[in-house]
Amino acid sequence: MDFALATEFSFDEYRYQPDHHHNTVGAPNLVTVMQQLHESLDPRTVFACYGKLMGQHLPVQGITLCYKEYQLSWGGEQGLLIKQNLSHDGVSISIAYRLSAPLIKPQTELLYQLQSLLLSPLVNAIAYQQMARQAMHDSLTQLGNRRYYEQSLKQVLARAQRHGDAITLVVLDLDNFKSLNDKYGHLVGDEVLSQFGQTLSQAIRDSDQAFRIGGDEFALLIEGDAQAASVLCERILAMMEHDTLLNKFQVQTSIGVAQWQLGNEAETLYLRADKALYQAKAAGRRCYRVD
Repeated sequence: MDFALATEFSFDEYRYQPDHHHNTVGAPNLVTVMQQLHESLDPRTVFACYGKLMGQHLPVQGITLCYKEYQLSWGGEQGLLIKQNLSHDGVSISIAYRLSAPLIKPQTELLYQLQSLLLSPLVNAIAYQQMARQAMHDSLTQLGNRRYYEQSLKQVLARAQRHGDAITLVVLDLDNFKSLNDKYGHLVGDEVLSQFGQTLSQAIRDSDQAFRIGGDEFALLIEGDAQAASVLCERILAMMEHDTLLNKFQVQTSIGVAQWQLGNEAETLYLRADKALYQAKAAGRRCYRVD
């Protein structure tokens, strides 16, 4: 991979000042550094490793990096500020360092060396994370897909078994969605699904998760009891009433709620929520029911 470097500082800016602290740790083994940076495919872990290495060998006490939609930070925000602008495949990368003391020439050269070792493993980790996200998310709604739902539900229930946490599953589908597709076509149907997905994303809390698990079927994993889930259901129904697109095509949803009970497997919990959903349909649709 080719990297272009444009730096906002030069060697001459930081001359040796004997009164300043500078690191006494020996020079790093660059092969070992490279191996350490390549050990993880989590961008945050790679960057934390980089920060730790920089802090060990240079008077660096904080680093911030911006690349695409990623902003990674390590350490503090105090100290002498140095900024660098880099480019990877035409995409800009900005790095800001906070120093406890100015860099002398050998330290500046070491910073360049360590920084050059960071870019490849970090960009690879970000690319891997993006691919993993795509494999686990529905491209139309940007919600988790069925595979991600199954994995998440398994993990959440395992945690509930260990700690007794309150977990509630909410299942939703769009009423008469097939008729809408037949009448207006699949492009409109996709637009409705996308908008409904956005509604769910906006309605849930940060601790909750939303998934599209079928054509017009959605699921929410709520970290809380049935009462908390009921509040969420009411919020979703209220948001739909004020949504221009969903109102234009008279889109409604029926919702089923089931709180996890000791002994419930994932399939049992889903069937309970699905049963409640059909109770909501039988009650006239555009409402929710709790099992």
